[in-house]
Amino acid sequence: MRLIREEVLKEARNVTAQKLGISLVSLQNYEGGARQPSAVLVAKFSRLTGVRADWLLFGEGEALPGEAGRRTGEPPVSYAPDAHVEVPCYGAGAAVPLAQGWLASRLKLPAGQLAAVAVAGDAMAGVLNDGDLVLINRAETQPGSGLYALELDGEVVVRRAQRLPGGKLGLSSANEAYPPFEVDLAAPPGDFSVLGRVVWLGRQV
Repeated sequence: MRLIREEVLKEARNVTAQKLGISLVSLQNYEGGARQPSAVLVAKFSRLTGVRADWLLFGEGEALPGEAGRRTGEPPVSYAPDAHVEVPCYGAGAAVPLAQGWLASRLKLPAGQLAAVAVAGDAMAGVLNDGDLVLINRAETQPGSGLYALELDGEVVVRRAQRLPGGKLGLSSANEAYPPFEVDLAAPPGDFSVLGRVVWLGRQV
């Protein structure tokens, strides 16, 4: 983040922190590696700088069009022109820009079928952690077995799904503190919907 702030934004740390809505100390910790930014903050930083979220999250693809210098001793940053698209993001309050070339080579799915979900809470801890960002395929709303993004009680969550006899869908969390439950797919509750299957996970390490 420090390299992008200095070479792309070309502004002081306190100015960037104010734009991101975080404290100067927090940004200092993120830039120094003492803390890892959440997916929501990565989305904000991407929107602020124009640097693609897939490059920030996964370290793959191109950062942004154009040429940006780097300080002596800093790792090189890959820049090259490439069209990008924005996919909606549940939980981050903003769309996430992703490179079309990366989508085509990695996921082989049309951008219009994709959405991002910012994971919140510890229900899936160990599988998906608080602050992770996942991409879902919105065309897969008839759940089989796997990880799916769901809308429950007005919130977007990710749970492990399994088809059960009798047209039931079993939903469980990785954290045993959250008990599993079943949904009757023939008569689902009004506050329940399947948003799509998880097809990619992004995590700061």
